[in-house]
Amino acid sequence: MGIPGELIKRLRDIVGEEYVLTDKIDLIPYAYDASGALPHLPDVVILPSSTEEVATVVKLAYEYGVPIVPRGSGTSLTGASIPYSGGIVFDLSRMNRILEINIDDEYVVVEAGARLDDVNLKLAEYGFFISPDPASSSITTIGGCIAENSGGMRSAKYGTFKDSLR
Repeated sequence: MGIPGELIKRLRDIVGEEYVLTDKIDLIPYAYDASGALPHLPDVVILPSSTEEVATVVKLAYEYGVPIVPRGSGTSLTGASIPYSGGIVFDLSRMNRILEINIDDEYVVVEAGARLDDVNLKLAEYGFFISPDPASSSITTIGGCIAENSGGMRSAKYGTFKDSLR
């Protein structure tokens, strides 16, 4: 597909030069995930650090007609994090903060790139946990778990991720 140079410059202005990957050697890992699906190379990978950066890039991608694929840790077994027609891959690993834990109302607010085990370690301090426990919980991200409706051994008792969302 190819990304216009003007768009690349604008992406660098938004997220910073070091967080826009365009060299083929840097793009290759983003052409795969754990699914074993045929690889497809993105045109560019960006590593945003805020919802504002994501929103700005989404608007630009729409303006240029460029597809976007969000990516957490790439543990998907469905090929969901592979860009099938080039475009932009959002590597959300920098968006990994736990923003709020509200024990009284029993909810937690985290960014999409927060790792499931990290969130559960923090929740354990209060006697809570997120019940779905996919085998890849040590590296899987909350955003990926939600997108894929992850489950695990505890799903028979507690349900999958969709059952944990309100």
